[in-house]
Amino acid sequence: MDVSGQAKGILAEFKAFLEKTNAIGAAIAIAIGIATTQFVNALVHIVIEPILDLVKLSDRGFWIWKWDIAALLSATLTFVATMWVLFLFAKAFMKKEAPKA
Repeated sequence: MDVSGQAKGILAEFKAFLEKTNAIGAAIAIAIGIATTQFVNALVHIVIEPILDLVKLSDRGFWIWKWDIAALLSATLTFVATMWVLFLFAKAFMKKEAPKA
């Protein structure tokens, strides 16, 4: 067996391992969790905290909220882009199950 044949065999074995253990699904779930955490943290820091500062009559208040809308938009676009890439990755690499009759 030549080197390219061995490499193909190892890759096929690795792909079978990933499908058997559902490692791709676990990796996607972890990535979704990380992206969601980052988005929620940005939402809380940019929107919720300034509103609470207004309620407390803090000097931070509305001005920081007003200027951080770009950061919120950035966090939202990053979240959406991450979800889109993960969807495409899952669609391309995850094993499709046959419908149960």
